[in-house]
Amino acid sequence: MSTTAAQALTRLRAAAGDGRLAALCGRHDVDLVTAFGSAVRAAPDGAPPARDLDVAVRFGPARGDVVAVVVALTDLLAFDAVDVMDLGRAGVVARSRALGPGAEPLFEASPGLHATAQMAALTTEMETERLRRWDLELLAGR
Repeated sequence: MSTTAAQALTRLRAAAGDGRLAALCGRHDVDLVTAFGSAVRAAPDGAPPARDLDVAVRFGPARGDVVAVVVALTDLLAFDAVDVMDLGRAGVVARSRALGPGAEPLFEASPGLHATAQMAALTTEMETERLRRWDLELLAGR
């Protein structure tokens, strides 16, 4: 596939706007989708273009299949460098980055779902920062 990450993001935004992303989410029990990472951030002049598209998904109670979502997104976007993060299995820092201020919410099954998930992720990251730092100090043998 010769699509770039920027083109894939444009296609994902279009799919969010015309309902194709919502239909994909319904088929795979996904209740939240965000794009994040280098494809979403404005690259500084002279920086190489993003090579992949980072997408975070949160599954509903039926716990969809992340591999099936990767395949569906790859087909939808005609782009094979889609990295999908399962927010339910992601670590504290990864979840915070995927939902944080630089992320672009593209689908939420109910109004306010992204905001609620974002607040929870950022609060958890802030509240556990000291514990993560202590873990690193212990690993370093201090």
